[in-house]
Amino acid sequence: MGKHSRSRRRLASLIAALERAIRRIERRIASDNGPYRGLAMNGKPPAFPALPAPLLLDERSRPKPEDVAGAYARNTRRAYAADWRDWQRWCDYERRSALPAHPHDVADYLKALALRAKVATLRRRVAAIHKMHELAGVTFDSHAPALALALQRLAREKGSAPEGKGPLTTVDLVAMLKLVQPDLAGLRDRALLLVGFAGAFRRSELSAINVEDLDWKRDAVIVQIRRSKGDQAGAGQPVPIVYGKRNSTCPVRALKRWLAATGTKRGAVFRPVIHNRVWPSRLSDAAINAIVRRRARRAGIDVSRIAAHSLRIGHVTEALANGADPLKVQKQLRHRKLDTTLGYNRSADLIKGSSSGGLGL
Repeated sequence: MGKHSRSRRRLASLIAALERAIRRIERRIASDNGPYRGLAMNGKPPAFPALPAPLLLDERSRPKPEDVAGAYARNTRRAYAADWRDWQRWCDYERRSALPAHPHDVADYLKALALRAKVATLRRRVAAIHKMHELAGVTFDSHAPALALALQRLAREKGSAPEGKGPLTTVDLVAMLKLVQPDLAGLRDRALLLVGFAGAFRRSELSAINVEDLDWKRDAVIVQIRRSKGDQAGAGQPVPIVYGKRNSTCPVRALKRWLAATGTKRGAVFRPVIHNRVWPSRLSDAAINAIVRRRARRAGIDVSRIAAHSLRIGHVTEALANGADPLKVQKQLRHRKLDTTLGYNRSADLIKGSSSGGLGL
């Protein structure tokens, strides 16, 4: 008993030390007087970029930080802040103006960045630079010919087809579940995998699910998604998860067993488990991603293109391959456009419908 107590104390001490180190780093970034001042992601929205004196807006025209925070999702703010920092670093090195930026300079930046980044990343950097200028009240033409043609050229040279993540199919999922132990971590991971797959959830949505969001029905459980990537206004989206045919792969039963084992009555559904003890916090996006990859690796699945998003892609692939109505699949994924849903399909059954097989060759 003493050995376990010492282990728990050491673990708690390490966690506390890590949290203190993170806070020190965040304070250092937040207090930096350099070109990245105000962009620290310490739980608060990224502030306005530090503007040269001649460009400072009138105080009444400057948007308030809380309004910026409320207008954009945290992940969006984090991405824009990281993109803006990278642009500023390049400008410092090349002695260019970051704000206001010139389209020719941004085009040169994209050409340098293209050596290590995908086309999607280049487009996002342009969007971030444009957005930061917009927030600063400074004009920037993101469609200027010099910039637009440079981006078009890079897209042609690099190819703009997204690689994306691969799907986790039903066969993959069953193989992963066979190796899951019936301890607390195993009960959680079984429920996480099955609910993520059956509900076609994003990892951020899985992380945000609370017990209060579960509406238990006779044939299913309805999960109320309070806010998501496709619902930034927070109108709410109900997602049904139907009972499975087999006890070992039923997402609803797996979810019930996990909640019963932990005695969770309110708050986060999916929580960290350390030394067979459930912690009161919720699993982060990164932790959910790591769980999916770890379980896939243990099942002998190549994880080079596997992530938590593979559960969502796998849902589309399997449902369409088994004859599901594409419009119903679209509704389950909560996509605005059917083309977006169909773009998730990684099914090999596409070959079966190809007209090239009917040419008599």
